[in-house]
Amino acid sequence: MQLRALIAIATIVPLVSVGVVFVPMRANERWDAMTKWADHAEAAWDAREFARQPLSGEGEQGSAFERYQKAMALASIRSEADRALLKELRLHPERCDDTARATFADRWSEPIARMRQGVRCDDARPLIEWRHGVGAQPLQLLPARDIANACVVEARRLLAEGKQKDFVEIGLDAATFAVDLQQSPLLIDQMVASAILAIAFTELFDEASVAKLNVEARSQLARGVAAIESHCVRGVRLQGEALMLARSLQKSAEAEATDMSAARAAHPEQADNDSLDASWRHGWSKRWAMAEGVLLLADVCEQLESGDGLAWPQREALLEAQRLRLRTDANPMTASWDEAIAGAERTLRIALCHVRLLQASLAAASGSPLEGIQDPFGDGPFQVARDGETLRIASIGGSKLHPLARKAVVR
Repeated sequence: MQLRALIAIATIVPLVSVGVVFVPMRANERWDAMTKWADHAEAAWDAREFARQPLSGEGEQGSAFERYQKAMALASIRSEADRALLKELRLHPERCDDTARATFADRWSEPIARMRQGVRCDDARPLIEWRHGVGAQPLQLLPARDIANACVVEARRLLAEGKQKDFVEIGLDAATFAVDLQQSPLLIDQMVASAILAIAFTELFDEASVAKLNVEARSQLARGVAAIESHCVRGVRLQGEALMLARSLQKSAEAEATDMSAARAAHPEQADNDSLDASWRHGWSKRWAMAEGVLLLADVCEQLESGDGLAWPQREALLEAQRLRLRTDANPMTASWDEAIAGAERTLRIALCHVRLLQASLAAASGSPLEGIQDPFGDGPFQVARDGETLRIASIGGSKLHPLARKAVVR
């Protein structure tokens, strides 16, 4: 009996010793790898070029996002009555009298003007403070959407007055506002931007409005839409989220280290506890598990971004493969990203689909071929059906309840 106990002790002691040495060493290695990746990712972001020229009007120097923030700040202080009037004018303009329209102009002209100033700035770099980690403030959906809806109301007024050039320009400005916001590294910002882009191309540039345009205005619109399409985000971008997560963990670790040093000084008998929310795969080390989760998410991001130009069948297979990696890893740091990736990808592609549908309908109306305009949810061009002088251009990604389609009149 004593011999068995001695054998057991002789077996366990080396294993425990290896664990005591190996786990902290491995945790530090993976933490250092995460830090190195985060530093490289932030440097790559800083090196990205965000300069661009406006689609109309004179360009000016300055930050587009500083103007956008001012526009959204103005929109955020609008009253519920102002928003109710905006909704009424957008959905039921026939019910509103001249007094209501004057009130709208008084309340919403300045946020629109600030946004349009931003569109004309040459620096479209999103404003982000990586050191804040996940504490960085995302865009507010309601003010951004209100500005887009106000542009819809103003654009319709311009078109009704026969100012077709002005109508096209304010619509392209709203779309530029949206694609600028899409460049944000935050996923929620990309979703807000996609919603605004959909407003611009389904409500502002709706079929009835575009049908009223003369040849010159249509040509101006076609050039602008092509430029907008070239800047649209093709697929979900999560590298910014991984970087924000890494910076948050670093910030939290620094705070914990400071607190722990103070605790040790006050209670030197207390030992460190690094076993919370971790599993045997990471030696019950929270530090190791967190770093490994960020590195996995970073690699998933790289795989997805490198394949965002694929046709939908191949892209869908890539998405599923990367989501499977997250599901099977069972790391609490990455568990929530599986469904987020799927939902975000579809939202971004729906916005891109609306842009390309307008691009295709304008091409069809001018007699240009459509083969080069790809369906974001297909493996080739949009489906086209002809009924007399009307073409119906549709994506296979739509449904009966939510069709992704547009009509064009051809002669």
